[in-house]
Amino acid sequence: MEMLQNPIEDRSAWKAADLDRMDWTIELDARDVAELDRAVATVKANGFSGRDFGKGDFPLPGMRAKLDDVLELLTDGPGLARIRGVPVDRYDESEIEIAYWGIGVHIGLPMGQNRQGDRVGIVQAAPGNAAYSQETRRGYARPSALPFHADSTDVVSLLCVRKGKSGGLSLVASMAAIHNHLLQHRPDLLPPLYEGMHTAVGEEGAARSVDGVSPYPIPIFEYYKGKLNAWFAMPRILASQKASGVQFTPLQLEALKYVDDLAHSDEFHYAMELEPGDIQFLNNYVVLHSRTHYVDHDDPAHFRRLLRLWLRIDQEDYRLSPQRAHIFRWGMDAVRPTLV
Repeated sequence: MEMLQNPIEDRSAWKAADLDRMDWTIELDARDVAELDRAVATVKANGFSGRDFGKGDFPLPGMRAKLDDVLELLTDGPGLARIRGVPVDRYDESEIEIAYWGIGVHIGLPMGQNRQGDRVGIVQAAPGNAAYSQETRRGYARPSALPFHADSTDVVSLLCVRKGKSGGLSLVASMAAIHNHLLQHRPDLLPPLYEGMHTAVGEEGAARSVDGVSPYPIPIFEYYKGKLNAWFAMPRILASQKASGVQFTPLQLEALKYVDDLAHSDEFHYAMELEPGDIQFLNNYVVLHSRTHYVDHDDPAHFRRLLRLWLRIDQEDYRLSPQRAHIFRWGMDAVRPTLV
């Protein structure tokens, strides 16, 4: 186990105040939108849906530099990027999905997000107050606040189609900044975080689990090939105790709570409101994300609606040790051949 001994001083180690001084939003101009319109029309004419074509079917040569900027922000920058200006107000539902998928496949390879292998997630609460209280539903199906976490994929992306009545802010926090704080103030908590802990594995990775638990401890921090990788989802980690019967030590529990408390602090997390036409991209090995509670409109036809993609960076074992790749890069063999 190699531990990082020096603070990280690159753009991945940011605090909330730093993001306002960083350029991580990519604005689409009229030429970009016209190119997007043409690509959507081409896909429709060729009979594709919004879930079954590759970047060769959706040419965006004029946007190439901006898309490269998005990838650079994700891989060598702050670990997040936002595209602004997708014309969701004049696209129908199928065109919105085509445009989103088309942009997404220029960034990475879409992955399945559940046991059915769905590669486009619909982030929208189910109608009716009863559904709002069903905690067994995955977080995207209810409007309650979400804990800070990272997903089981390289990049998670959200396209805002409609906002709710109020709330629903997207919160992000840098794990590199949290690591720097631990290194300076609580270095005693780093060893258990590097050693890792078993975690409950969600439906998207059940095939790689043992009775719903990761077969080996998953490091919260990992220093590999000169990069700090991180992954954190406290509810899943704590849930592994019940499933496995293995209880965490007081030091492990303290370390988990310390990370979670830092992510929740105003100093470390940045809050943003996604506007219709915004696409947010987050590197799951660099940042944590969360969402505040939201209140929806009365009419289900106007409910808050986002689309989600889980993307794999198209680089062999990008950032990950073989152990982590086994858990976090499942299920791609059946997907990759279709995305050329």
